[in-house]
Order: sequence, then structure tokens, then C-alpha cells
Amino acid sequence: MSQRVYLCRYGLRSSELVPYKGPFDMGLHPDGELTARELGAMLKAAGRPMTFFSSPFRRSLTTAAIAAGVVGGHTRVRVEVGVTEWYDPSLVSASCYVPPPPPRPPPPPPPPPTHFPPPPHA
Repeated sequence: MSQRVYLCRYGLRSSELVPYKGPFDMGLHPDGELTARELGAMLKAAGRPMTFFSSPFRRSLTTAAIAAGVVGGHTRVRVEVGVTEWYDPSLVSASCYVPPPPPRPPPPPPPPPTHFPPPPHA
């Protein structure tokens, strides 16, 4: 089974980011929300992704959530700290932090066979 990976940046920010000064955790401008909806429509047409990985910053989470909502189905949004340029928890709004879900338990073992083949003739 082949897999596709699409990389995108968050939509247009609600305010300018001044390097080393902030604001660091901002939402999206209405144009950024529109772009996120367009992204979702494009990805849905391309094959309905199952998971969006997002940085914990509000602008990224909002972009992923809007796009995933357009895709629909069982599409998930997962926070991945590793997709940021740098990460400092003090820069992220506490209300935006979404801890990753717990790992899924392994599937149950297959049931034992209900019949055995006859032994070979010796």
C-alpha cells in the first residue's frame, strides 16, 4: 500500500509575527481560514487523508482542524511538537495544547484453529 505525505504551512496569521518578540501563538486571519478550507477541499479530492499532524501553535492547529473538518470522515488531528522550527511550551496558549491520544492497544491474538489437518501417511 502506498502512502502520500503532503506538507503545508498554516494559513495567514491574524497578526504579524515579530521575530524574537511575538506574538508567538496567534490565530488565523479570515483569509487564512478560507485558505484552510480550500486546503481541506484539495486534500479531500486528492484522496481523503486520515491524519493531520500539526505543531501545537494555535495558527497551525486551527489550520489543521478546519482542513480536517472539510475532509470529514474519521480524519484526525494530532499534535506533533517535532514539526515546529523550535518549541518552548511557554509560547503556546494553554487552551490550545492538545496532548496526543494514548497509544492504541495491540490487536487481540487470532483465535486458535478449530480443526487440524489429518496427519500424513507414513
